[in-house]
Amino acid sequence: MGIGEADISITTDFHDDGGPIEPRLAMFAEAGFTHIHWCEHWSRDFLYEDFYTAGVGRLLDSYGLKLLDTHGAQTASASPAVADETVRRRGVRLLENRIRFTRMLGGDCVVIHPPPGDAADPAKRGELWAGLARSIEQVARICEDSKVRLALENAAAPRPPEFDALFRSFPPDLLGFCFDSGHANISGESDLVEIFGNRLAALHLHDNCGTRDEHALPGDGTVSWGRVISALRAARYRKPVNLEVGIANSGLYDGVAPADFVREAFRKATELIRSSGAPPF
Repeated sequence: MGIGEADISITTDFHDDGGPIEPRLAMFAEAGFTHIHWCEHWSRDFLYEDFYTAGVGRLLDSYGLKLLDTHGAQTASASPAVADETVRRRGVRLLENRIRFTRMLGGDCVVIHPPPGDAADPAKRGELWAGLARSIEQVARICEDSKVRLALENAAAPRPPEFDALFRSFPPDLLGFCFDSGHANISGESDLVEIFGNRLAALHLHDNCGTRDEHALPGDGTVSWGRVISALRAARYRKPVNLEVGIANSGLYDGVAPADFVREAFRKATELIRSSGAPPF
């Protein structure tokens, strides 16, 4: 069964990252969302204990929500995409923790960021990507056992050759692709879904003016949504649409109450699906 208008997801950090989650879950459910993309603590070195994960699961059940997928965590001292072995091993520990969290809550994917790096320094960049490859190799078994795959997200800059090479190194059931529409609008790579559609595992859909990462609602920027939706249909993407929007990033929603923003996000997502043609994708 494909995507329907009732199957829409939103990232949990639209307004608050790491604060009380229940008020946000209540907003999502009231607005009509059925799924969440867990984006809590994505830039903090927090390890989730099983009792915490179980508590999140009970809250999701109580609001009739499901975990779609999870944003992996990384910090300056714990990242799977670095050359420094101490930092990388800490990053692998974080990644394994989020894979376990996702498996326990019924999700199927953990999003990872590409390495930072100066495109003018290929040697340094290569070391970072080699570190990420080692990290993926180390979590391959837990991904297989958990039936949770990784999804490499495109950055807000043109992808280096190592991005494509990493996909050639790992099978699609281990390493998928997370399409970030806002990043693609900034980098000028609007064809990423066409290129990596066979690996599409997760979505970060949001809008911007093409110059900075605003995380605006669909239609409030210059993203070509007709092209995006057509590409998703061609790729036969079967998961719910996920919005990675933020109330404070763009300045467009200053003074808007969080609950009103969430309701407008759901309305915009529903409108986007309806205007693109009848589901399923």
